[in-house]
Amino acid sequence: YELYQLALSNYKKHYGEHAAELIDPLLGAAETAPKLVLAKELLDSTLKIAEKTTNKKLLADVKMATFDRFTNTGLYTTQVREYAFEAYETYKEILPENALDRVKATYVVGAVEYAEKHDDKAIPLLLEVVKQFEALNFSHPYALSAHAYLVELYERQGKRDESTAHCIAIGKMSPWADTQEQQPLFRTVPKYPKSYLLQRKSGYVTLNFTVDEMGFVKNPEVLESKGGVLFEKSTLKMIEEWRYAPKFDNGKPVSAQTTVRIDYYVDKS
Repeated sequence: YELYQLALSNYKKHYGEHAAELIDPLLGAAETAPKLVLAKELLDSTLKIAEKTTNKKLLADVKMATFDRFTNTGLYTTQVREYAFEAYETYKEILPENALDRVKATYVVGAVEYAEKHDDKAIPLLLEVVKQFEALNFSHPYALSAHAYLVELYERQGKRDESTAHCIAIGKMSPWADTQEQQPLFRTVPKYPKSYLLQRKSGYVTLNFTVDEMGFVKNPEVLESKGGVLFEKSTLKMIEEWRYAPKFDNGKPVSAQTTVRIDYYVDKS
């Protein structure tokens, strides 16, 4: 941060207080600022400079950088959200479909739509990300995430075949790390047996199962249970619907054992 401040001071002396050349050190200072309030001041200044240029790409880059800096922070606002969408629209206008900045923006907007549960808007965006990264000879984290989001989106819509296709795609891809444990992509909640609910009966079921190299649950087995056989039946039916990203060993998908405990609880107060 201090180095960026020094660079910024020198740039101002050389180029002037409002020159477009200040944008790079301003962005660097905003990214490394120790406090979000400082980052906001720097990015506000950056946006003002970018808005005065005729460079659409530059302005879109600054808007996306602002979104990246404040997403998942207390300064994430509707306006910050709109910056990502505005940048995406600009990239669509001026960049080809396979330009990385455009593909990244497509992913970001798709992820936002996914988080806001706008499924019909999220799906085509994430499918576009998958399509573009399929042309590459390596697995990009955005492509893996897009597949993972699509698994849940299609499961939420009851489109199991489409969901399965993306599970298989993940199983065929390289992981973010050569060694990576299996990760849940989609889980459902078991149905509470009605007769047990009327009796206000609680219990639990511990299951062991295999997550195969494509991320599907295989051979579930009850290790321990309490409360009755209906809890076991409900849990076994539920586990068939779960989807995982597979375990990777030395960069290759492999089968792995997993144990989970499902609790059934009724408040008796």
